[in-house]
Amino acid sequence: ETLSKVSGKEEAQGSISIRIPQSIATYLLPSVLSKFQARYPKVGFDVGTCAYEALIHETKTGITDLAFLLADSIPFPELKTEVLRFERLVLVASPDHPLSALSSMQISDLAGQTILLPKHDCSYKMTFQQALAEGKAAPARFIELNSIEAIKQCVFKGIGVAMFPLMAIREELAQQTMTILPWPEDPLETGILMIWHKDKWLSPVLMDFMETVREVL
Repeated sequence: ETLSKVSGKEEAQGSISIRIPQSIATYLLPSVLSKFQARYPKVGFDVGTCAYEALIHETKTGITDLAFLLADSIPFPELKTEVLRFERLVLVASPDHPLSALSSMQISDLAGQTILLPKHDCSYKMTFQQALAEGKAAPARFIELNSIEAIKQCVFKGIGVAMFPLMAIREELAQQTMTILPWPEDPLETGILMIWHKDKWLSPVLMDFMETVREVL
């Protein structure tokens, strides 16, 4: 804080450390960085995947300046959260997959299917797994992958079905290489949260970055 006050009008430098789900980093963060870079060309970024369990420690110690999660809320009073927007979640399969021929379906139709899941895209994976458990739809197997692109390629090959935030598959839907399956219940959605520690000082540069995130998202 002192360094910020004595630096006067010198051009801001340094680095902002972010923890963010892969889908947001891939499909939303580039637009944020493009706009922010025009104003702060010397500020760098350290971007890593979200680590839900480590959020309190990393934000308190300064390892992480700002975090993002795909979730509606988090149970940590030490952290401040802001809902940036809500994103629809969709269940998809290859157009050649047997489930793609259904005009309607039940959760039980997913019994015996291969379910593709992301390792690092946060809480919507748990939402999906909970829905399967409540519907007593035991899949044949789960395949967890550490890359959204890898999951997409598995869907293309007909290996299984997957759930994605809609923002992650707009191009595939336009090219008709994926089909949205008729989810049998109320549409699923998840919030996009921006998170920081309530006791940490926010630098002017970080606050400007947060404002840029709000403008873009």
